[in-house]
Amino acid sequence: MVRMQNDSISPPASIVQRLFQSFVDLEKAISGARDTLSRKDNVPPHVFERLDSYDQIIARQRSLANDLERHIEGGDMIEISRHVMIINSLSGMIIDDARQILAALADPEHSEAALAEKLC
Repeated sequence: MVRMQNDSISPPASIVQRLFQSFVDLEKAISGARDTLSRKDNVPPHVFERLDSYDQIIARQRSLANDLERHIEGGDMIEISRHVMIINSLSGMIIDDARQILAALADPEHSEAALAEKLC
């Protein structure tokens, strides 16, 4: 770990640590959503499959973050930029999909069949 003169963690290392913490926070949110949805009626099974896919995405992000850390240490700005873009895009994909699921589940005017169609 790179240390500055005052023995604090350098900004790049701090950024990577915050990134890993964001993965932990995201996993907690996904787990909470899974728990909440499991107590609701009429949630289509494929919604849980989508939540499971988020776990796979986070695992990929962790791998990319490990690579990112090495690129930061090596000063490879092209790869740093590329990895940050991929990690952010994957997070955006989870956020967009989760919003779509929540919007569909929050719409009380639709039947189970309409909800299933909306979420497919």
